[in-house]
Amino acid sequence: MTAGWIKLHRQLLESRVFQNEGLLKIWIWCLLRANHRKTWVSIRTGNGYTEIELQPGQFLFGRGSASAQTRMNPTTVWKRMQKLKSTGNLNIESNSKCSIITIVNWNSYQNDQEKSDSESINQVTAKEQPGDTDKNDKNVKKLFSSDSIEIRLADLLLKEIKKRKPDFKTPNIHGWAKSIDLMIRLDGRKPSDIERVISWCQSDSFWQGNVLSTVKLRDKFDQLQLKMRKPNNNQPAGPVNQRPAKTMEELFSND
Repeated sequence: MTAGWIKLHRQLLESRVFQNEGLLKIWIWCLLRANHRKTWVSIRTGNGYTEIELQPGQFLFGRGSASAQTRMNPTTVWKRMQKLKSTGNLNIESNSKCSIITIVNWNSYQNDQEKSDSESINQVTAKEQPGDTDKNDKNVKKLFSSDSIEIRLADLLLKEIKKRKPDFKTPNIHGWAKSIDLMIRLDGRKPSDIERVISWCQSDSFWQGNVLSTVKLRDKFDQLQLKMRKPNNNQPAGPVNQRPAKTMEELFSND
C-alpha cells in the first residue's frame, strides 16, 4: 500500500454516502487505494504479464483483495461499488483482464497544490454568498474540465434554451456546472436521467419558460421527472416523446 494522505471535504457530511456507514467505508477505501500519480502496473494474463497504465485517481479492483482489506463479503463490496457508480462518485471499466476504478473529479479535490484547500472553501460558499459572485466564479472554473459531464450537461441546457431564445444571455457555464455536480454527487441523480429531463423540459410548452438555469433544474427535478412520465392530457396515453432522445455524442457532433 502506498504511503501518503488524502483530502476529505466537509461536503461529505451532506452526501448520501455519509448516511450509509458501509457505503462510507467503501468510499474512503477507494480514495485510499487510488493512485496520486500516473503509474504502470503489471497483471497476470494466462502464462505471462501485461502492463496497464493508471492515471491519478485510478486503481485496479479485485473482489477478493477488496473483501480482505475491507473485511466485507465480496458480493457486498461489489454491490456498494455499483452504488458509488450510480451516485456519480466513481466509474468502473471492466474487461476480461481486470476492472479499473476511476474516482470522479479526483484532480479537483485531491491535487497537491497548497492553494486547493482555500479554493474548495470558496467553491462551497459561492452558492451561499451571491455577493461574492465574481471572486467565487473564478474559483468554480477550476472544478470542471471542458469535456466533463457537468459542463456537457450544463451546455446542453444552454443550447436547448438558445434554440428558442437566441438572445439569451450566456451564463457562467462553470457556475451552471456546479449545480449539475451537486445533482450528481449530493442528490444521487444519474447523468443519463439529467440529460433526459433537460431534453423533455425544454420541449414542454410550460416548463421551457420556467427552467432557464441549472439551479431551477435542480430545484424542480423531482417534479419534472413526475410530469415527464405522465401522458399529456391532450394526447393519447404513452411516452411523452415518441422520438428517441439524442445521445450526448449526437447533440455535440456538430460543435
